[in-house]
Amino acid sequence: MGQHIVIAIMNIDPSNSDILHSASKLAETHGRDASLIAELRANELKLEGNLAGYRMWKRISLVVDELLSNGEPDTTLFH
Repeated sequence: MGQHIVIAIMNIDPSNSDILHSASKLAETHGRDASLIAELRANELKLEGNLAGYRMWKRISLVVDELLSNGEPDTTLFH
């Protein structure tokens, strides 16, 4: 799937700034394909049973969508 934006998955959720940073880099690198890439990664992790990783990549996908639609993420997506 090309380059992966890496966030270490531990027993804690990534911070909002980590999600925003990852979404920004993904959008910068892949443009309009970024949301699809994040969705595919989320689904891969879900199939592997990694629900924390799934949730993280779903959050990244939502923020990517916001960034690409208007350049500014909706902060309600972080909660």
